[in-house]
Amino acid sequence: VFKTAQWRLFLPTEWLTTAMGRFPDFGQALDVGRVAQKQLMGWTYAETWNLWDANQPAVPWESIAEDPNTCAYNGNPIGFGRGCFFNGSDGGPWWPAIFHELGHNSQSLVDRIMYGDLTYGAGLYGEGDANLLGRWSGQVLLADPTIQAATKASIRRQFDDNALTATNRLAQWEAQTTALDDRNGDWLWEGIHLKIAEQFGTAYFQRYVRAWRRDNAVRDMLAGANPPGDWYTHVTVQQRATFMAAAVSAAVRQDLRSQFRGWRFPVDDALFQSLFDYLQTAMNYPL
Repeated sequence: VFKTAQWRLFLPTEWLTTAMGRFPDFGQALDVGRVAQKQLMGWTYAETWNLWDANQPAVPWESIAEDPNTCAYNGNPIGFGRGCFFNGSDGGPWWPAIFHELGHNSQSLVDRIMYGDLTYGAGLYGEGDANLLGRWSGQVLLADPTIQAATKASIRRQFDDNALTATNRLAQWEAQTTALDDRNGDWLWEGIHLKIAEQFGTAYFQRYVRAWRRDNAVRDMLAGANPPGDWYTHVTVQQRATFMAAAVSAAVRQDLRSQFRGWRFPVDDALFQSLFDYLQTAMNYPL
């Protein structure tokens, strides 16, 4: 067991020896990356888990454990196979994957937000936004003075690799005419976020995540008055696309529907306007 202030890693000793040998501040980097997401979201999976089950120990940390049968998955603990944990392009710990899985915990397993409802079954958004939460951790790490230069170089290289993949995927999408299928979890949504960041800066993401709050007003715009308990199962590809276009637009305080239509997002004008007007104000309040 490798303990830091924010994590417990239940991994083979050789894994930890390798990680710490390459990067002596490995544990500090994990802590800084996790705190970045916690501060962004205002709550963590571990803390929410304690609310669900009063018999669980009131621990403030996340955990990672070895799973020889998988690449990686989120949850408590986050599971990693050997090949995935050390799959960074420089042979070191795969920072984007670690913080991607933590991102799933941050986006979907928190009581006070309804991200899972808003994106039900839509891997395009679920995977892309987990990447963005991971990238947020990486961005904070690169600005943190306690992280060593060699560690920052590894983090920067790996996130740059991901950005290139996402940017290429967006370029491929722009060259196609295929209709949007948001069930596919690929790099397109991260590519779109990166394009938005080029235009408006990365700070917009702090507002964007506030669109995920558990909000009956947003629910009713998507599902109508008196929606059933499983309303999220009835939300369509068009409604999800419209919500995401409105959320990003509200985050940057500019109507981007024409840009999203250029990416073949089937935006509904009336729904977009309602969400856009509402979210611009709602995003002023913290999660």
